[in-house]
Amino acid sequence: MLKTVRKWLDKSPGKFLTYLQKSNVLNEVVNEQEQHAPINDVIDKNKTFLRMLLNHSDERTCDEYQFACANRLFEYCFAPETFGQFFKMLNDESRNQINRFCYSTLWYNLVGDGWKHWHEDCLHALAHRVKHGDEIVYIAGGNDIHEPLRYGVYTMRVIDPMLPSQDEYYAENVGWLLSGDGEHHGLGDTFDVSGVDKTLLVTRSDYQENGTFNAPLSTGKNVTLPQSTTTWTVADKNSGKHLGKIIFERRYAAQRDFDKHPKKVLLASYNELYYVGAQPRLGGWGMNVSQFDKNLSMYVKQLRKPLTKEVMQNLYKTDEADFSFISLGSCPT
Repeated sequence: MLKTVRKWLDKSPGKFLTYLQKSNVLNEVVNEQEQHAPINDVIDKNKTFLRMLLNHSDERTCDEYQFACANRLFEYCFAPETFGQFFKMLNDESRNQINRFCYSTLWYNLVGDGWKHWHEDCLHALAHRVKHGDEIVYIAGGNDIHEPLRYGVYTMRVIDPMLPSQDEYYAENVGWLLSGDGEHHGLGDTFDVSGVDKTLLVTRSDYQENGTFNAPLSTGKNVTLPQSTTTWTVADKNSGKHLGKIIFERRYAAQRDFDKHPKKVLLASYNELYYVGAQPRLGGWGMNVSQFDKNLSMYVKQLRKPLTKEVMQNLYKTDEADFSFISLGSCPT
């Protein structure tokens, strides 16, 4: 039976959820307990359940299985072909235990622990697009450029305000990437990256300021920050061959950043993807997803396939369901 369950999780997550609905796993007493238990306890319970189903003697392999399962589950939940089934489930109280399993699996593997992970398929696809002359536009990417550089993503524009209250989410001394020391803001600074097939030399080649912008912090205070553009050139350290540019635009993302362009490839982390179109009451950024181009697609670092506009809209529509448990954004509470 375990072999069949694993096959469902890989190929047909909907069949696994139907199996759960018909099994003895669900009952009113457990549902009532979960409803009043601390949220993180329920998440841990569902993590343990999935880990039991996908158990492997090698810890890393087990983690990879769960990451892959979250990908399959995401596709089932939000793909146009199956979203109706999932949304119906979210409005059926008798399935709330299953709903919590789905949300726990998605949140933990794509946000809670998965915030730092890249899907290798995504990295290879991005490198392929860059090789053919496209620019990756990484919405709220912070300083998360190391893995893309390693895999050959040498041309990228990162749009992020990099707020001082968010230091815990960035690497140490992230401000140095935006502006170095001295009156010339560190022009000429360098750092190395050990790529998959070559060593890269990354050099700060330009820094420009274009006024300031105001940013509300989580502390309740407002700060004024420089609206700046920092350019780093990427070269093969051994041959000196120019490979591309990494540009940091310190500002908030705007609706225009999602406009379709034949040479622009949109990228976001799953967590930031959620906030692109989430409702304001849930911390959404105020983007009007309905105005996105109908053929728009966006890569998500944790997912194996790029998302369409319709998939994104389905993700945001779940906030309208009767089911209430956790946000699929950064904090489960």
